[in-house]
Amino acid sequence: MGDLSSLFLFTAALCADSFAVSFVCGTGKIKIPRSSAWILAFCPAAVLTAASALGTVLRPLLPEELPVFLSASLLMLLGFSRFTASPASASVPGKGSTKQLSASGSFFLAMGLSSDNGAAGLGAGLAGASLAVLFFLSLFLSFTSVRLGAFLGRKSALALENSRQLPGSRCSLDLSRTGGLILVLLGILKLL
Repeated sequence: MGDLSSLFLFTAALCADSFAVSFVCGTGKIKIPRSSAWILAFCPAAVLTAASALGTVLRPLLPEELPVFLSASLLMLLGFSRFTASPASASVPGKGSTKQLSASGSFFLAMGLSSDNGAAGLGAGLAGASLAVLFFLSLFLSFTSVRLGAFLGRKSALALENSRQLPGSRCSLDLSRTGGLILVLLGILKLL
């Protein structure tokens, strides 16, 4: 998992939930301030990097073939769990009359989104991923996915309001299954 294209796919798969949640916020016309977007990006990147550091420390202590097998197994298990999970809920913390995601709401939401990153990071560390590249790539892709998701969600809500095709309905997009499929494929590629 040392090459940049694998790391990019790996972190992009983990950012799918952030994109989906911010898309839901956008369709609900909930503003995500820049500071909240940074919180939503930083927390998952930090958890991913910390878990990856732990995997890096454990790697030399394990027999030679075991880290690759464990890394692939963790990726596939995480991918299968995300692929078979029920669609994400549209409820978002900080969703009050202000229609803005607060910093504290962002933190709790980010920690919820980071739950998968611990196992994925451990697997990445066992595979020998570069911690610095992993952190900055995750931070960049998470921030981009939050901003893009919120933007596209707002645009979708406006398009639906303007067309009046589905009055009072909300759009939601759950990309966790797509992210899960990518993680399963990365796990399989590690074993080849």
